[in-house]
Amino acid sequence: MEKIVENFDEYYSVFFNIATFYFAFKQQWWKNLTTFCFLVVEIFTVVTSFYDIYYHFGDPSGSDSFLFGIILGSAICQIIAKQIYSNFHRDKMLNLLEWAKTFETRHFDPLIDMVVSQKLLAARKFTIIAVVIYMSLFTLAGSMYSCVFIVRGVEGKYWLVIPYLSKDNEYFNLITVTGHVIVFIFIGTCYGLSDTPSFITGLHLMGFLDAMKCAIRLMKDATYAEEYPKILRQIHLLHLEIIMKLNEFNYLIYIIALTQFLSSMVLLAFMISLIIVTPNEFMMYYCGVLIIIQLFIFCIFGEILTVKTENITEELYQINWYEFSIAEQKKLLLILQISQRNYAIKAGGMYPINIYAFIQIVKLAITYAALMTTLV
Repeated sequence: MEKIVENFDEYYSVFFNIATFYFAFKQQWWKNLTTFCFLVVEIFTVVTSFYDIYYHFGDPSGSDSFLFGIILGSAICQIIAKQIYSNFHRDKMLNLLEWAKTFETRHFDPLIDMVVSQKLLAARKFTIIAVVIYMSLFTLAGSMYSCVFIVRGVEGKYWLVIPYLSKDNEYFNLITVTGHVIVFIFIGTCYGLSDTPSFITGLHLMGFLDAMKCAIRLMKDATYAEEYPKILRQIHLLHLEIIMKLNEFNYLIYIIALTQFLSSMVLLAFMISLIIVTPNEFMMYYCGVLIIIQLFIFCIFGEILTVKTENITEELYQINWYEFSIAEQKKLLLILQISQRNYAIKAGGMYPINIYAFIQIVKLAITYAALMTTLV
């Protein structure tokens, strides 16, 4: 685990390049090759999924394949939208992560240093574990579906129509199975991978908020009474810095969050409709659960960030402020006024990312699914 933590930046750079489709002559050739391979497969997935929608449109006997094509098209549109936006703001995301990396090497008061280093190391370890589990869930779905499709074959049923491939072609089965496997594995891998830039950055910010909360608690301990002014000064600077980074993160994620909300509602609505139409496709249940899990993680992510920022205010209220000088009390009052502002992460700059948003999106998806099922 310690070796993985040390090489975290190297692993992340690969994820980040794929998630933003970044090419550079200065970086290692295999990174460019990996990104290029993902780009080729993504183009194939886009063409195949939209051709499938076109092919089955208006065909009552192919309603399940039509629904599957829309699900696949919505998933790939979500991935591409996140990649394009992340690519446009790549430098800002990297600057935020560079700040996170240099933050660990900065020196404050010895007491603050001890708290910050412990919390940031814990945050980095948790980030690695969370990202691995998150990506594994989606990669496993793509791999499992590929295995099921290979075992079942295409003699009785296939979901996708490969463009310009005739059924009379002697390699029809082989090409169709290969195309399905490529598309399923790609979607499974990139669906989670496209979230890694915002996911990793947000988890690091949570670690900083935890570190700051622990630093504030030092001012509740009478043992450090003589250090109160110095600690308060450091907390004031840290607070302003973290608020600035939270605002930057909110700016970077607001379009991604809006994309997630819209695509999750569409995906979940069509997935429920497909499950109703083809109840024997058990892998669809797993994929439907994954869509809900992704949306839930996104919403609980915003909820936790909001709660952690509010906890800073609560911790400040509970310190031994009455032992401060008048000048220090004024400084504390200024910190409290700043911390009382709402720093909630919002989708599209309008809709708070929280559990309430999750419930509303799921309810809308179920409503639309019930309506579509009556029309299919």
